[in-house]
Amino acid sequence: METVDLDYVDRCILYSLQEDARRISANTIAERLDVSARTVRNRIDELEDSGVIDGYHPDVNYEIAGYQLHTMVFCTAPIEGRERIAKRATDVPGVINVKEIMTGDQNLLVEAVGTDGDDLSQRRGYHPQRPRQSVSRVRSLR
Repeated sequence: METVDLDYVDRCILYSLQEDARRISANTIAERLDVSARTVRNRIDELEDSGVIDGYHPDVNYEIAGYQLHTMVFCTAPIEGRERIAKRATDVPGVINVKEIMTGDQNLLVEAVGTDGDDLSQRRGYHPQRPRQSVSRVRSLR
């Protein structure tokens, strides 16, 4: 994967979009940076084309959506299978994020939501029509 050098303007545009990409305008960002709105729009296009901006995603309030419990699960998976296990974990209903951790014993972080404790517990053993994955240890933070 090729990296992209970001300058001050690029970083400020990214920070502004992270604050509220849906409501902030190129004009507002331009005023903050003392550049033209056209410059901001061109930079955003370049950031999208290069893959730095990979999409625009909603910030979901899971409690309002009926998922009262939110948990972080740290897992220990064999290095050679970690990426495959991380990808499969995203198929589990209620799993909203999976991150590979490069250091330490626990090398996968799974973020999940559920309606109640039973709902979250069911997700822990969820592997439909496939053998149990090679995760040797799981620790939950609730």
